[in-house]
Amino acid sequence: MCRKIIFVIGSTGRQGRALIISLLTSSFTRYSFHIIALTRTPKSSAAKSLVSLADSIPGSRLTLVKGNLDDKESIRRIFEDHTIWGVFSIGVPSGTSGEQEQQRGVMLVDLSVEYGVQRYIFSSIERGGEVHDDDLAIELNQGAKVNIERHIMSINSEHFKWTILRTGFFMENFDGTSGKIVAGALRCGLQSATRIQLIAIDDIGHISAAIFQSPELFINTVLTVFGDAVTYDQLNAVHSFCAAGRQLPSVPDMIAKPLLTFNAHIRGLCV
Repeated sequence: MCRKIIFVIGSTGRQGRALIISLLTSSFTRYSFHIIALTRTPKSSAAKSLVSLADSIPGSRLTLVKGNLDDKESIRRIFEDHTIWGVFSIGVPSGTSGEQEQQRGVMLVDLSVEYGVQRYIFSSIERGGEVHDDDLAIELNQGAKVNIERHIMSINSEHFKWTILRTGFFMENFDGTSGKIVAGALRCGLQSATRIQLIAIDDIGHISAAIFQSPELFINTVLTVFGDAVTYDQLNAVHSFCAAGRQLPSVPDMIAKPLLTFNAHIRGLCV
């Protein structure tokens, strides 16, 4: 069976790793894949962990490739060295400017078209449709994702087929200390009837893997993906039921409300 090469952006991050695990462990094997995993630092613990995982799965093929999304020529060399069939692309890590995210995203799309990529998946964000797209600020990265989506949709190519995943709110965003801030912001910033569309990152990996395994489906399609839609009170009730009566961990209102007022990124959670 000929292996199709998939280039995974953000391979050591949560979404990229979820996709790789799903591709390597899925029992549905219509196609065999060789995964090219992009990393800036191949010797990092996250990269080594990824290689160890692949090595533990019989028959799996994963190659780490070093590259920097801010260095176009380093990414071009990867396309030149491998006949890439599919690309999985995500938004950049938090802390990166919207302008930088947009530049990276557009560059990846253009190189994919130039080098004959056939299936391109972009993991974006759900935002209640497109009615407010022109109002989303690029500084908060939301506008950058919109512009990357628009660039993808503008491509007129017979071979370049895309799928955009507009993902719901990650369940993992409630983990740890930062999760307490997120929970407090949602509790104070959302109207009581507002539903939060939730998805587990592992499910994004499964969905993306399924698209690569069935490339004739969802061609040039936008998919909104989430597992459930609940209000904050419903979410808190479920957590309380599963955690022996304990409420969803969150910062108090006296911290959450000032953050909503003065921090645009926190406020953006409640848009």
